[in-house]
Amino acid sequence: NSLINKDFLMSRYVFLVPFLPPLSLDKPPELSFEELISLLQVNLSRKDLEKIKVLRLAVDLSNMRNLLLGKPIDPHGNFSEKELDEALLLKSDLPQYVFDFLDQFEDSATKLKNFWGLFTQFFAEEIAKQKGFLKSYLTFERESRLVLLSLRAAQAKKDLLQELQFEDPLDPFVTSILLQKGLERYTPPSEYTRLNEIFFTYYKDPWEQYRAFTEYQFAAVADIVSKSLFSIDHILCYVAQFILVESLYHLDRKE
Repeated sequence: NSLINKDFLMSRYVFLVPFLPPLSLDKPPELSFEELISLLQVNLSRKDLEKIKVLRLAVDLSNMRNLLLGKPIDPHGNFSEKELDEALLLKSDLPQYVFDFLDQFEDSATKLKNFWGLFTQFFAEEIAKQKGFLKSYLTFERESRLVLLSLRAAQAKKDLLQELQFEDPLDPFVTSILLQKGLERYTPPSEYTRLNEIFFTYYKDPWEQYRAFTEYQFAAVADIVSKSLFSIDHILCYVAQFILVESLYHLDRKE
């Protein structure tokens, strides 16, 4: 039975993958994000769709911050603005740790001030649960964000202990950052050397820095995915890269 089920799932991926147009940072995607999600909903199992949902959850968290700031939301999350508002109001359809974290703070200003802590909780919870591409992708997202936070903190002469107050100080990656506390310049681990180069090469030009970060992420995500073409890992990689490409072309350059 397990072999039959495996073959059935494989046939789903074989059918789906040819319908996914190649992605390039040189042009917008041929599909809209809504069309991509509709295609996935028709062809993927509930278990696979849950993985897509986790991948998009980081966007939902950013959108919660946008709601607090009165800014438009990113359309790549799991919820529309109205749906996200209702989920937060009714405390439903989101992981319990989201509500537990936000309930610690009484007003929007305090929530915004401590919002990084919600991402810390998200990565801690979801990395522990996942495996394969999704686990590696979330680990990369967490570490690259910590590297950027540390580079900015060092440049702005902010207290790293304060900036990393929600992180586990015994976590090896966090420990490696804290060991450089007080130094004039933070040096990331060797696997993030390119990120370090991008930060300092383009720090005076936000648009070029954003584009270079996107190119770096696009390539890094491709490196993470397994070599098996017809797998959910390949499709998760496609969704992650799709969001990067579409976000690049939808971004207001002036903004």
